[in-house]
Amino acid sequence: MQNTEIKYPANVCEQQKTGDEPVLLGNEAIATVSDYWRWAHSDLNSNAERGKFAEFLVACSLDLKHEVSQEWGAYDICWADGEDEIKIEVKTSAYLQIWGQKKLSSPSFSTRPSRKWNIETNEYEEVVRRQADVYVFCLEKQRTQEGCNPNPLDLAQWEFYVLPTSVLDKRGMQGRVDLAQLDALKAEKVLSLRGLPDAIRRAFHA
Repeated sequence: MQNTEIKYPANVCEQQKTGDEPVLLGNEAIATVSDYWRWAHSDLNSNAERGKFAEFLVACSLDLKHEVSQEWGAYDICWADGEDEIKIEVKTSAYLQIWGQKKLSSPSFSTRPSRKWNIETNEYEEVVRRQADVYVFCLEKQRTQEGCNPNPLDLAQWEFYVLPTSVLDKRGMQGRVDLAQLDALKAEKVLSLRGLPDAIRRAFHA
């Protein structure tokens, strides 16, 4: 019989680091967590960092920037909005990449369903489904490098599309959606980060 007892509980980070925590070699501090962050996460135009930064932007719009992102969560953000608990999936795309391009990329976003993973038991659900209530698609819309490289820190370079998960579910198991399809699905286009909370509320109650 397989032993299913959890001997080592899930190790979940629930408090943000300050950046001042030392990296210790014996009793000597050779660096800080802030040094590591600068070394590892400065290239916000890479696909992985752009995606994580977009999650942070959505969290900022919902006043959740002081929480801690959970790397293996079933969805990216959980927003307690009054009596509502809204589960949000954030996806990102861009026209310009960090590699040389012969033409601009055609933005598209993953909508692939998944099996929810339980961090406490290290087990997956049997059912394959989309886990969130609402999707926020974040587009870094910069199309030119003339005079201004893509700068994700400039929020004028972003636009957002908000869609209830139920609309995606009607399409079945399709794993990607592009801008034309988002328009056909009547995703709400949001040009300012300040507009996201109300758009997410509308999508949740749709």
